[in-house]
Amino acid sequence: MFRARVYAAGPVWGTGRSAGYVLGTYGSLSPVLALRWLRGEALLLADRLDPDPRHCPYLTPGLRPSPAPVAGCADRLRAWAGDTVGLRTTRAGLKDGRAVSVVFEDEDCAYTLSAWPEHPHQARQTAA
Repeated sequence: MFRARVYAAGPVWGTGRSAGYVLGTYGSLSPVLALRWLRGEALLLADRLDPDPRHCPYLTPGLRPSPAPVAGCADRLRAWAGDTVGLRTTRAGLKDGRAVSVVFEDEDCAYTLSAWPEHPHQARQTAA
C-alpha cells in the first residue's frame, strides 16, 4: 500500500501562530497511481494559487502571462508536475521502500507533497 498527502502550513492572521492543514490524502496499491494523484494535486494547487491564463476559461483575453523575475510557487508546482524524469526517479524510490517529500514555499505558506509506502502491519494499526 502507498499513501500520499498534500499538506499546507503557515501563519494564522492576527494570532501570531502557525497552523497546518491536510489538503488531501490518497491511498493506492501502486506507487504509479499514488504519484499520479500527487501530480494532479500539484497542478490543482498551482491553478488555485495562480491561474494560468493560457488554460483558464474564465480569464479575459487581455490577460497575458508576464515573465516574473523569480518563479512563483505555482510555477514551481507546475514544473515539478511536468518533470517526467524526476517523477520516474521518485517512483523508483517509492518502489524501493523510501518515502518521498517535496516542499514548495509561497510568501506566507509552505506546501508539502509527500508519498510513502505503508507496510501491512502499519495499515492494520491505522485501520484499528
